[in-house]
Amino acid sequence: MVIEMGGPGVDGLDDMVRVLGEWQHDGGPVQVHPGDVGWFWRFGAKRTAEATRTWSRAGEVLAVGLLDGAELLRLAFAPEALRDEELAQQVAEDVSAPERGVLLEGKVYVEAPTGALVQDLLFQDGWESGEPWTLLRRDLGAPVPDPGVRVEVSGPEQAHEWAAALRRRSTGRRSPTSAGTRWRQVRRMSTPSPPTSRPASSSCPRGGTFTATLPEASGAGSRCGQ
Repeated sequence: MVIEMGGPGVDGLDDMVRVLGEWQHDGGPVQVHPGDVGWFWRFGAKRTAEATRTWSRAGEVLAVGLLDGAELLRLAFAPEALRDEELAQQVAEDVSAPERGVLLEGKVYVEAPTGALVQDLLFQDGWESGEPWTLLRRDLGAPVPDPGVRVEVSGPEQAHEWAAALRRRSTGRRSPTSAGTRWRQVRRMSTPSPPTSRPASSSCPRGGTFTATLPEASGAGSRCGQ
């Protein structure tokens, strides 16, 4: 059957996030997950939908791509489709042709999970390997030891503090949308586990924040981020 590229649209984001969640499992490849989409959601549902691509066969989504900026496409695949030849060929063709509306002309990047057939096809087509990501994984099946970092959950009352922390670590890019407004946009996302922002201090050299998609009852973890 034909592989079709499309997008979820605003109304289909929830279903796409649910599918991404079903693809995550212990021992599987590190790839785009619901938390990535949740973090992008700070720009609003419309922009999130516009930045998302899906590849489907007979109505079943087999791969999802998230445009993390105009030059980087981050991919995720259904476990059973990681080495699907027809799917990999279609994804490789779509990301390599600017007229398909995925990536622009010029130097661009594709992040694909380890073991995905699409990597092999892109190399065969002349793509080069970039600097590999450092993959970090933490088993949350057991309570996380206290890291000695003060952790607070940011609710609506602390949105301005969350915004200030983001501004301190900003790369200099600005958006007309304030960071406080972005917090509220992320918090309003309709997926079952809304993102939670936790400002951390103490053992972080200059303090920092991380944002995690966690159920309300989840235990807290922490990491330093600048």
